[in-house]
Amino acid sequence: MIEYKRFADDVAAGHGLQIRETAVWTDPRLFSVYIVDPSADLDADGGTGKAPALWGAVDELLAGALRMGGGVEYCHGLGTKLAGWADQEWGDALLLARRLKGAVDPNGILNSGKLGL
Repeated sequence: MIEYKRFADDVAAGHGLQIRETAVWTDPRLFSVYIVDPSADLDADGGTGKAPALWGAVDELLAGALRMGGGVEYCHGLGTKLAGWADQEWGDALLLARRLKGAVDPNGILNSGKLGL
């Protein structure tokens, strides 16, 4: 976790961003980083919340977490926002998850479009 925190500090600095908060959640392996762009015009991205510097840093942070043996999202699952990371995080297990989802939800109506499924 300390190695990842140092990595996150370097990524934030490299992108001109600030880490406003880090947290350990009940277990030393559950760690989160709250990163912001202090110079971002909140309206410049058309209200999407996807400032280029910020999302480039987020991608770098998530890739680093996976390289270090961590996960992309440990609380709520990947959902739609982080679905692009499902293949990298889950690997072959994603194929199994898709098969299980297909078996219990053949019509695709339960939580459709979530978890990269």
